[in-house]
Amino acid sequence: MRILIVDDEAKLRTEVRYILEEEGYAVDEAAEGHEALSRIRNVSYSVVLLDIRMPGLSGIDLIERIRDINTELPIIMISAYANIENIVGSVKNGAIDFIEKPYREERLLFSISSILEKQDLYTKNRALSRNIKSLQKQVSSIPQIIGESAEIKRLKDSISQAARHDVTVLITGESGTGKELVAQSIFINSQNFEHKMLTLNCASIQENLIESELFGHRKGAFTGAVKDRDGLFKSASGGTLFLDEIGEMPLGTQAKLLRALESQRILPVGADLEEDISVKLIAATNKNLEEEVSRGRFREDLFYRLDYLRIHTPPLRSHPEDIPLNATHFIKEFCFAHNSPLKKLSPDAVKVLQNHDWPGNVRELKNVLVKLITGNESETISALSVEFFLGKQPSGITKTTPFERTLRDATADFQKQFILEALNQNDGNVTETARVLGENRSHFYRRLKKLQIVF
Repeated sequence: MRILIVDDEAKLRTEVRYILEEEGYAVDEAAEGHEALSRIRNVSYSVVLLDIRMPGLSGIDLIERIRDINTELPIIMISAYANIENIVGSVKNGAIDFIEKPYREERLLFSISSILEKQDLYTKNRALSRNIKSLQKQVSSIPQIIGESAEIKRLKDSISQAARHDVTVLITGESGTGKELVAQSIFINSQNFEHKMLTLNCASIQENLIESELFGHRKGAFTGAVKDRDGLFKSASGGTLFLDEIGEMPLGTQAKLLRALESQRILPVGADLEEDISVKLIAATNKNLEEEVSRGRFREDLFYRLDYLRIHTPPLRSHPEDIPLNATHFIKEFCFAHNSPLKKLSPDAVKVLQNHDWPGNVRELKNVLVKLITGNESETISALSVEFFLGKQPSGITKTTPFERTLRDATADFQKQFILEALNQNDGNVTETARVLGENRSHFYRRLKKLQIVF
């Protein structure tokens, strides 16, 4: 801890310096304000002891100048002129304490130690707050597995089991069912959460680069290898490695992956010596690996090595009772993230969502809901809006022979269908659709309301 004494009395500075150095503090001195400001700009001090009456800048004026440099630097005033005006002026300008001369040694040391204790506590609290916010951000950034159906309860039980055991996990399921989310949940609930989880999508990387990505390489191993590089297995050591779309991994790499899993050792590309690893592997695929094995596209021995603990993510159509919960979650998440008014689904809109097959599963549901929110100015999302964004024939439009209804009704139905098709071509953008159709925006909204097209 370094303390700065600012006083024009050399004897007092020497006296205070001796006391403070006996207590283990580092001490600097300044005889007047400008020298003090220069030191404060260049040195980090824990406390400043400041006299009021000095040649040039007074102590009270100096406080203001110090605050321009460092708003949080603690200042203790030491002065023989302990009148109300000086005390109030000092505190008002930012001094933490006022000690009258002649000072008592115990009073001075108590004031300094109290300030430093508070400062230390404040620093620790601020660091703790940052850590808590960082952890909250990490946790909140991971999507939740939402649902109360029997399928989702079984999925959560499987995740808990996988998190407790240090074995390879194979996650299967259709595209969009949340396989990466399941992998993240296993990691979050495992003892490896203190380390890291790294991810590689095997379908997104070129075949000639995947071995280097997984196992690393040595300088000069191939064109472009200008320096040594650790692979994901080495970088994830002590933690978790998630290999998504593992069914797309080349057969040659599959053999090397199998060896790495069985020996817990890797050989970087271009290296002579193997390196030890310690990684929990989670793999995922939307393919039927048993069928891939029978067709010779996936190694049987690797399949059995991966399939120690299998988790299947159910398609959304198998648990439609969870759709309302998921829809509400996605709507709140999007509206809060974009600071937009919270929207809700009408009961009929929920039924339309539940009756849809959802070939793209939860990913498709989220995509449709984002379109519904951004293309809807109404607080409540109607069934008609949902049908429109799902590409369904709107239930409000009936197909009849021409003479079963009036010309007015037929014209209204034609307008409705025509406008819905125009909205579809413009991704639900009402303003752009009005422009394309040559309509005034406010007049167009009145027409939508009249035709019961709610967005």
